[in-house]
Amino acid sequence: MREFLTVEDIRRHSGWREEEEERQAERRKRELVETEKQQQARKSREEAKQQAASNNWYAAVDGRFNEHLKNWLWNAIDERIREHIEQWWEHALKDGIGDAMGTIGKRVRDEFKCADEEQQRAFEAKLAVLEEHLIVARLKLPCVVPTWT
Repeated sequence: MREFLTVEDIRRHSGWREEEEERQAERRKRELVETEKQQQARKSREEAKQQAASNNWYAAVDGRFNEHLKNWLWNAIDERIREHIEQWWEHALKDGIGDAMGTIGKRVRDEFKCADEEQQRAFEAKLAVLEEHLIVARLKLPCVVPTWT
């Protein structure tokens, strides 16, 4: 918007609000006309489709039959795929998971068995050392004859 420098300029341009409102009203009218044209065009297209469908009822019935048949076939194919996936899950996948779990379990059992044997050997070695110390300690003790015999 431009600047007003004098009172005369302000008086001369005092109707700018009304002008703006008129422009907005004209724009709204144009938009309404455009939407009405679009609605009429859409309505005429729909009427043409309905007219074509009612004129050619054989094609409409045939099309609906083909659509239902196609849907039925796709549903049958989907059901067959589901059956194959369930069978695969029941047999192949469960067997594979079971084999993997068995292998892991065997590996863990072997590791524990090795660790247990290692602990057993270490315990036996410590026991042997203690027995040797006991024998050496007995040999170092003087022979004491009990006096009560």
